[in-house]
Amino acid sequence: MKHPTAEYRHDTNSVPQLDRYLAEKIRVQIEQNYYAKVSEQAELDYVARDDVFLADPYKHVALYSDHGVVHVRDVAATILPILDTINGVLIPARDTLRLEFMKGYGAILAYNHDIGMLDFSAFGRFMHPEFAAQEMFTPAFDEIVETIWTENWGNISWRLVNLKDCGVLEQPPKLVLREMMAMSVGHSKSKVPIDLLNHPAQLRKMMMETVSTNLRHLYHDQQVKKVAQKLVRVLDPNQEPEQPELAGSLRSPTLVQSLGVEKSELTQALKAAQAERDGFLNGNDVPPRTFTGVMSYYTNFEQEAFLWLASDHEPVRDLVSDVTDTIRALRVADALRQRGTVLKTSAGYQILVDQNTGHAVFALEKGSGEMFLVEVGLPPAPGEANIDSSELTLEGDLRLSFHRGSFASPEATRQSAGFAAYIIDDIQRDIVDTFRRLAGQDDGLKSNQDIQILIEETDDNLDFAGIVLEELIALKPDLASRSRIVPSLKFIAPDERDRYLQAERLDWSLDRRKRVLVRLAQSGHKTINLDPDLAFTDVRLTTLKKDQTLITAGAPPGFVYVPMGEGLLMTPWAATRPTRLNPGYRWAIPGLSAAMSKRRPSPLKNR
Repeated sequence: MKHPTAEYRHDTNSVPQLDRYLAEKIRVQIEQNYYAKVSEQAELDYVARDDVFLADPYKHVALYSDHGVVHVRDVAATILPILDTINGVLIPARDTLRLEFMKGYGAILAYNHDIGMLDFSAFGRFMHPEFAAQEMFTPAFDEIVETIWTENWGNISWRLVNLKDCGVLEQPPKLVLREMMAMSVGHSKSKVPIDLLNHPAQLRKMMMETVSTNLRHLYHDQQVKKVAQKLVRVLDPNQEPEQPELAGSLRSPTLVQSLGVEKSELTQALKAAQAERDGFLNGNDVPPRTFTGVMSYYTNFEQEAFLWLASDHEPVRDLVSDVTDTIRALRVADALRQRGTVLKTSAGYQILVDQNTGHAVFALEKGSGEMFLVEVGLPPAPGEANIDSSELTLEGDLRLSFHRGSFASPEATRQSAGFAAYIIDDIQRDIVDTFRRLAGQDDGLKSNQDIQILIEETDDNLDFAGIVLEELIALKPDLASRSRIVPSLKFIAPDERDRYLQAERLDWSLDRRKRVLVRLAQSGHKTINLDPDLAFTDVRLTTLKKDQTLITAGAPPGFVYVPMGEGLLMTPWAATRPTRLNPGYRWAIPGLSAAMSKRRPSPLKNR
């Protein structure tokens, strides 16, 4: 899979993957009431009259990578295969019933997570996760909640009713559904740090504050808290530094001096944030601190709200685990959102890469048909626009590829590689942090620190991936041990690509590798200078079933296949009889074979 949602990217009127997990009428209602309005407000005809946009277009939501209808469909559809991929690898294994529940719940979370982007102001952007949480307790979502409940979408109502009937769920099940939907706030890593996901009791306190506090009050509280936490990290050397690369370097004279400057700046910033909060609290028409809309759902909010998050009953703890791990999957789906040539702004304008500079070019179009090109040489847009695919492999590693590696000059190539490294680091930090767990909770799972970063070669410049890797290591030296270059899979038939990525990694002894190289040499391949360790790094072993086709006539060249047993047949082009292929001898697809053939490949089928 290049991207789980690739098949509908260019047909955004249909998302067949989601029909099984969330009613189309619900999706359409949320899209029209929220995400479509985001897109409308981001159109050039609208923002061209916005002084904030004109002052600094690149920092305006209108030029953010899509937060409209395409984005929500993309994230919702992406979360489904991600749950399959991480199940038993990066999260504890679930049976089919629980995994299906998580997919249904994940689709609901995905559709809720960015509805707050409707407000383009700085306040609206900052508070959009909390807006979404509170919106679940307003009449705007009454019909949606009722439909999910009565039609049992995601099997959620059935599970909650069963927990209630068993006497382990103390709250009304339908209220728990609203609270679960409000948990979409967890898509924000800054608002819900991973430590909260790992401590449900603390998560409960945060959710209670989130849904019960007026957004304006919450905003000022968070502004003060954010600066205060940064200041604490500077003042206390024992605190974990915000930037990991600062660890072990605190005695550097230059760094000490820079920390002194930062301390002074943060002290002033804290005073400013406190003053702004005081001004708000002492101003006219200050809204009540409590968000009254949520209180009508509870008899005693403090005792009842999100009580299931602190339950001691094992079936409810299983529910909590499924909820928090689905939030992890949502974070990954958001990190692996659409990019590259399908990358769009919130209004649907395309973002391109300039081959001469490596910069991002925004193609903005007015309703009259006039087009304006805006070039930006700042991350993340140039790196995002060059991404061809980003995905989690079945082993739980991050694999990325790029559209182009060839640029007009070495300087442009290096700059584009730097942009690519920036976005790789941004994505990997989101994913690696998402799967950090408490000690003892990750037994048998892949550690988040073992997640590999696999950078595909670009076919138009085989040196580009190496330059990207250099830039990535320069940016984050600690990534050197778990980052490497892998062969390009860009121009390979989808079936073959999927088979390769799902195939078994080789665990052969050195002696067996040498024997295989000898057999390949006997078929005419020059193997004398091949390192038996390095040569098999990205070689995989797959098993074909009876009548399964390995490669069809006319498929693009990509792999070299070596039959390891009897039964593989080749039907030459226009021939009537198949030819049996001998084990241990390569059958080379044009393009990768050292002895390149110019014939069209013939179908290979297992008998």
